[in-house]
Amino acid sequence: MSRLFSRREFLFTAWATAISLAAGVMGGLGLWHASPPEDDAASPLIELDAPPPPDAPVEIPAGKFAWVRNAQGAAAISQICPHMGCVLAWQTQEEGFQCPCHGSRFDKEGRVVHGPADHPLNYLQVTALDASGRVVDRTTPEHRWVRIGEHLRYRIDVNKIIPGPKDAAET
Repeated sequence: MSRLFSRREFLFTAWATAISLAAGVMGGLGLWHASPPEDDAASPLIELDAPPPPDAPVEIPAGKFAWVRNAQGAAAISQICPHMGCVLAWQTQEEGFQCPCHGSRFDKEGRVVHGPADHPLNYLQVTALDASGRVVDRTTPEHRWVRIGEHLRYRIDVNKIIPGPKDAAET
């Protein structure tokens, strides 16, 4: 009786097959893990039809930012704490943002009032558009506030980050 495989050939083939299958499964899991979940992917652009009210920021949970107003205009300030990434909440009595995780506090314009955070809140790019869709104003690192107007719309790009002000002179 003749054998198709020797014992050595059989074991080599079995091990090679097992290693190939394991590598394929691990590679597939790696690709699946690296791709972003489609359900959580929000649109990077958020359109607002009105400027923020003068008294308190409007929190926009879909973009994790606050729509803020001051004498210079309107701005979108990220509500992601620079310390550990927790989502901040506006505290009316303190007139600032507070981190629920570690207690960092920020003023209305995103400057650190109390640590452990040591960086200000980031701003998001805001584009002010007129009724025809023409760009009227846009925030930049040097110009963090857009003008406010009656017939303007505002487009906030949550993927375009502008570093926050380090001190009062920089807002």
